[in-house]
Amino acid sequence: YILYPGKLTTVETFRVGCMGQLGERGIAGAVEAVGKVLAAIRAAA
Repeated sequence: YILYPGKLTTVETFRVGCMGQLGERGIAGAVEAVGKVLAAIRAAA
């Protein structure tokens, strides 16, 4: 999974993109990966 920094606003954001078909397993994996990153960010704060 790859997250890209948003470049269209003055507020820090990120983009999630999908090229091609993404099924239920792929979406579940992406949600899990984002959750792990958010947990790591909170732990580091």
